[in-house]
Amino acid sequence: MFNQLSHPQILVQYLFSRNLITQAYYQALKTQINFSHLAYENHQKDIHDIIIDNFLKLNDPTLPFLASSNIAFSEYPLLEIGINIQNSYYDAIQFYLSNHDITTPLSNINFNYNSSLLNFTITPSYYLNKNTNKYIFSVEYHLGEILNLIKKHIPIFGYPFKISLKYAPPPHTPLYNKLFYCKNIEFNAEQNSIVYHVNEKELFSSRNPLNHNVISQKISSLLKNHHNKHSNRTSSIKEKVIYILECYRDQIPNETIIAKQLNMHERTLRRKLKLEGETFRNIISNFKKEKAIKLLMEKRLTQKQIALHLGFKDTNSFGRAFKIWTGKTLKDYSGNF
Repeated sequence: MFNQLSHPQILVQYLFSRNLITQAYYQALKTQINFSHLAYENHQKDIHDIIIDNFLKLNDPTLPFLASSNIAFSEYPLLEIGINIQNSYYDAIQFYLSNHDITTPLSNINFNYNSSLLNFTITPSYYLNKNTNKYIFSVEYHLGEILNLIKKHIPIFGYPFKISLKYAPPPHTPLYNKLFYCKNIEFNAEQNSIVYHVNEKELFSSRNPLNHNVISQKISSLLKNHHNKHSNRTSSIKEKVIYILECYRDQIPNETIIAKQLNMHERTLRRKLKLEGETFRNIISNFKKEKAIKLLMEKRLTQKQIALHLGFKDTNSFGRAFKIWTGKTLKDYSGNF
């Protein structure tokens, strides 16, 4: 029901905020992420490949840690509420990690507590070979996530007691000591883990959870922000096509592009739409009509700019189409606002 900012989005936003990718490429990557779940099963891995490759080619080992430092609970409004109503730090961590998979992480994170040691284990979701840079990146990004989770929200736990990593020492090994203030770092270990020495009373003692008024305000704000926004996980082919159209802000993608995003041939797309009693042409026509009316009402763009945005050669051809759609000329319609 609600848009949930994902880790791929956080990574892409970081690259853009540092001017490491262009705005056009940023928008293209955002679009890919937005409808990655609509296509084939391995599409999300493809998105991770593209994003991580962009980081790796910059040859800066600090980037996965810096990107993860930008993760904030406010990016996940439902998680933020859930975390802040928990009665103890242990319950808060458990809630966060039990719902971690909804944010499309690069790795799975689990934790356990035993004999004053709070142990987080990190297992990359898409990369199995511990000797690859993408595997290491996936671990480092979430190492940074855990470090900042503790540092920002549970500072009484201090810095890690021990860090174990399955891969061999990378060239930037000294960076680990600098970032984690931890002298006990083991490479070629049996698992990837980050361990904190924690006082049991501090971990399980009662917190002051959010009161009902604050919770109500946060939920009301969340509902307001997402009012009238349909779920990304649409079911019909028509809804998926419309969702993809909405992802493209600067152009109207054609049938070939949309079919490719859905991992099907154009003929397959047309056939599936026909089974739903719909045609691609009709969907595009209605989408352009609604988009045109919205842009005319906003008055941010000229009629010529709107025409080009919607894929028309000039204002005249746009005007003819608009007359067919609404029964009114552009001049008559614009005069009403």
